[in-house]
Amino acid sequence: MKALLSRLRAVRSRSAARRVAPCVALVLGLFLLTPSPAAPPIVGDVQQVEEDWRIQIANPSPDSDSPQFTIVFGPADPATGTHAVFEVNHSTQPDFVEGGMQLQCWWGEELVGYKNQHHPAELHVSNETITFTTVTRVQGAKITMEVLNGNSQSFGEFGGESYLRLAVTTQQANLNGFDADYSVNHSRCGWGANRVPKFSRTAIRYLDGDGQVLAEDATERVIHQLAQ
Repeated sequence: MKALLSRLRAVRSRSAARRVAPCVALVLGLFLLTPSPAAPPIVGDVQQVEEDWRIQIANPSPDSDSPQFTIVFGPADPATGTHAVFEVNHSTQPDFVEGGMQLQCWWGEELVGYKNQHHPAELHVSNETITFTTVTRVQGAKITMEVLNGNSQSFGEFGGESYLRLAVTTQQANLNGFDADYSVNHSRCGWGANRVPKFSRTAIRYLDGDGQVLAEDATERVIHQLAQ
C-alpha cells in the first residue's frame, strides 16, 4: 500500500511541478491567500529580489513522507517563463524520491536543471519551524535563483552555492518588472496539509546591484493555514 501511495504522489507531484498549479483547498486544511498589498515604491534599478519563508509543522509522518511543500519563485510567469521550483521533503526529478529537498530551474514547462540536498533525510521533528530565503538575482548575462539561510531541526542548515543554486543565461538587465504575486499564487503544501498549522511568505525585499535595499514589504502572505 505504501508503494502504491508513493507512486500516486509521484505522479501528482511531477504533474504539479510542470504545471505549477495554484493552491487548492484540501480536506482538514484551510488555504488562505491573503490579499495582495500595494507594491512598495521603488526608486532605482532592481538587481536582486529576496523572499523570506516560514513553515510551521505540527506532527510530520516519515512513514508517509508527509508533509511535502513546493515553493515557486523567479523572474517570470511560471506558466511561460524562467522560474525555480523548490521542493521540500521530496523531489520529483528525474523520478520521485522521498525526503530531502530539490531546487529545479524551468523555462515554462521545460526542465533546465536541478540540484538536491539532504536526501534521504525526512521531516521527523514535531512542532518545528522551517525558515529560508529564496533569491532571484540578475548579474551580467545570467539570472541566478537560489535558496539561502535555510534552517530546520529535521534537516539542519540548508541552501547555498554548492547545493541549492542554479543559473541561466538572460538578456534581462534588471528585475524592475518582478511580480511579487507569482510565488504566493503558485506555491503550495501539496501533501499532508493537515500536519501544517501555517505556511507563509513573511517578507520580500528589492535590492540594487550594491546590495542596498530599495524597498521592503513585510506583509505576511499566507499560503496555507489550518482552520482553528
